Amino acid sequence: MISSKDKKIVIGMLTVFSLLVVLYFAQHIYSNSTGKLEFEYALNYTQEEKLNVTGFAVRDENRVEKGKNISLLYKDDNKVYVPVLNDSANIGKDDTIAITFSSEEQAEKYLLSKNLESKLEDLQNLKNQGTLNYVNVVYLNSSIYNAVDDYAATVKSGDLGGLNDAVSSFVSKVSTKQIATGSGFDIDSQIKDVKRELKSVQKEYKIGGEVKSSYSGYFVSDTDGYEYVKSYDDVKNKKVSVNEGAKLIATEKKDDDDVFGKIIAQHTWYFIFDTSITDASVIKTGYYVTVDFPDKNIEDVTMKVYNVSELNGDTITVTLQCTSMNESLAKLRIENAAITVKDYTGYRINNNAIVENDEGLKGVYVALGNFVKFTPISISYYGDNYVIANKYVVYKQDEDGNKVIDTDATKKYRSLNLYDRIIVKGMHIEDGMLIG
Repeated sequence: MISSKDKKIVIGMLTVFSLLVVLYFAQHIYSNSTGKLEFEYALNYTQEEKLNVTGFAVRDENRVEKGKNISLLYKDDNKVYVPVLNDSANIGKDDTIAITFSSEEQAEKYLLSKNLESKLEDLQNLKNQGTLNYVNVVYLNSSIYNAVDDYAATVKSGDLGGLNDAVSSFVSKVSTKQIATGSGFDIDSQIKDVKRELKSVQKEYKIGGEVKSSYSGYFVSDTDGYEYVKSYDDVKNKKVSVNEGAKLIATEKKDDDDVFGKIIAQHTWYFIFDTSITDASVIKTGYYVTVDFPDKNIEDVTMKVYNVSELNGDTITVTLQCTSMNESLAKLRIENAAITVKDYTGYRINNNAIVENDEGLKGVYVALGNFVKFTPISISYYGDNYVIANKYVVYKQDEDGNKVIDTDATKKYRSLNLYDRIIVKGMHIEDGMLIG
């Protein structure tokens, strides 16, 4: 005979088992009704809104005295000019800009001697490092990889003036490893050979004279024929009319074979372009924007919205101001530019995940364990197949008329959080339902 106590235990176990069976079949039914679910995680994302334009760069390179542009460095046809400065180098008044020679052959010998001097200096620096038997080869390998990365970064930045230094650094580190590992690199023999060649080459040229700067600024070794087009002072004084961007771009350049470079008097320069008022609605005077020049591989140049012209039809002319200068920026003129005018930061969500509940709120279904939870979102940007969204917030006005968060209304729903599992695909999904 089974006691009443044992009967109760058996009945209790059967009841629990029955509930488990019911839950199993319920979950199975739900799984079949929803089909195969697909998920994506809520991840942080920034979408940049860009304005693509074509504009004209104006620099302080058209100073005129007695009807002549003194920013341009004119040469004598009987002389060969060799700059002694890198492009975009800072120069002061009376600094030497270039030296002259009587022939191309003389100039080439001089340039060869400078290359040999640089090579000799590198070799002597390597020798002066002392005994290299204890050099950590792992460290040397790492420094070589870093030198390669530095070279790639220099190329990407567009700062071509740094390429020689990047190459020299790489060669120096490879040579150091050759010495340290005894790879047949005879440094003393190398130094002796370079000294002998340098001494011979130095006897084959004679410097004829020097060209000095008449004022301070930045040296650039070539010209593009547009230096005369627009007065720098006019732009600085905001004398830029509507549609002037197109006029500047259409201006014919004046090629001048009698110049070997120019002086840019100030590091501040301007970029002028025309655009529609619709596209430029978010551009405001005084705002800062980030500009890319994709054709020149120049990225993330910070510029200030310096001036916006009056409206002519749907067109305005915008002047951007930049206070940075390097070799690549000094050579910009008529350029395509991508201007980042606004950033949208939030969670990137697939369009297929967006749903609307009975209250008309847009949101997503989030899987919390084995249950579904409707989570409303605030959409700030609509992409082609996605949106950028943030946490759902309800606002109200306080007694003083200020916009404040309605805490009670906001807390009515769960907020979307980083790494939430968002249901992107599934059938008959409902808030609170059980999923497999």
